[in-house]
Amino acid sequence: MSKRVALLRDPCHATPGLCWRAVFPPRSRGPALALAALVAGCATAGGDWGGGEGDARPTVGPDAAMPPARFDAAPRPDARITPPSADAGGCTPTWTDLLRNGNFDLGPSVWEQISGADLNLIVPAAMMPIAPHSPSYATWFGGYLSSVDELGQPFAVPADALALRLRGYACVATEELLGSGVWDILTITLADAGRSALETFGSITNEDSASSCWTMFERNAALSHAGQPRYLHVAAITDAGANTNFFLDSLAVEALVCR
Repeated sequence: MSKRVALLRDPCHATPGLCWRAVFPPRSRGPALALAALVAGCATAGGDWGGGEGDARPTVGPDAAMPPARFDAAPRPDARITPPSADAGGCTPTWTDLLRNGNFDLGPSVWEQISGADLNLIVPAAMMPIAPHSPSYATWFGGYLSSVDELGQPFAVPADALALRLRGYACVATEELLGSGVWDILTITLADAGRSALETFGSITNEDSASSCWTMFERNAALSHAGQPRYLHVAAITDAGANTNFFLDSLAVEALVCR
C-alpha cells in the first residue's frame, strides 16, 4: 500500500428475505468490473441515511485510523428548514448549489481524492458495476478489504446564506450479513478552510444495503456557515472481513439565499 496523506486533519440464502447481497469481485486496476449475480430471494428495504449501532471490530483497516469525525450513532431528526416567505422584504428564497462537478460527470475535475489502494474514486460508467445515477461517472468507495478512501472539495458559502444542506444519492452493496453490526462506514463531514471538522452531515454503513439503487438522502447543516470558506469531506473505511462497496452520485451542497 502506498503512503497516504489524509485530506482531513448467517448466509443470506438460509433465511429468505433477510438481506440483499450484491457480490462484487475485489476492485483492481483492470479495465472491466462485472456485477456478479445477486443472491436469489434476498431483499430488504434498508437504505436509511444516518448510520446504525454496532460494536467495532478490533482493527478497521491497515492503519487502524478512523476519519476525524465519527458517525452519528442514531439518525439526526429529519428537520426541514422553513424558508422565509417570498413577500418578506422582496426576498425570493432559492436553494443554490455551491459544489463544482457535484455529479462527477466531468471526471476527477476539482475533486481531491486519496485511495488506500491507489484507485480512482471517481469512476466512468464503463468501469462501474452499476449504472451511475448521473450518466457519465459516479464515485466508488471501498470494494477492497481494509480500504481507506477519501474525497473532498473546498467551497464558499454566500454571505447571505440562511441555511445549508447536503443532498445526493447513495448505494451500498455488501457481503456482510444484515444485522451483524457496523463494520464498514462512509461519513460525510463539513470542515473549515483549514480542514478541521466542524460537523457531520451523516453516514451510511454496511447495514444500509438496499434492494435497489439509488437512494436519495438530504441532511441539513446545524448552522448556515454564512460567508465562510468550507470543505466537504467524504471518508470511507472498511475492515478486513467481508467486502463492502459504497457508491455516491449527484452530490450537492446547497445554500438557501434570498434573490
